Amino acid sequence: MSNELYSWYFSDTKNRGSKWYIITASIVLGLTIWGIFTGQYGLSLIILLLTGITLFIENNSSDRINVIVNEFGIKIGEYFYDFSVIEKYSFIYSGENPIFLRLYLKKSGIKTIDLKVDSKICLEVKEILRNYIEESKSSELTSIEKIIKLLNL
Repeated sequence: MSNELYSWYFSDTKNRGSKWYIITASIVLGLTIWGIFTGQYGLSLIILLLTGITLFIENNSSDRINVIVNEFGIKIGEYFYDFSVIEKYSFIYSGENPIFLRLYLKKSGIKTIDLKVDSKICLEVKEILRNYIEESKSSELTSIEKIIKLLNL
């Protein structure tokens, strides 16, 4: 592989308390029972399948993610994204503090990737990336993203 220009780790664990799991389990169980009593068996099945898939993905994903930037692209965990597949990037702020480096991909399917950053990482990575890909205007979290962050989803 080529020379590493910058690297950092970030934790991808969601700190959810027992109250969060109790409320979520109650909602899932309530919707499932309601679907069975009203004859909407497909709804109950879909809710259970989505819950199972979500739990499977959460339990089998890495807690700590390594990001490496080199002269050819960005390696995130085990996946490498060449600069040719990254259309642009921006930093997402919460108030004055950068919280995400958002990569906009040219390929279909997953269009964006959010990487957790802090102020130091933001400044250093910005200097490197501007030599390889276009920077989009930095922005703040959208309303939906704020709700997702608030609910720990």
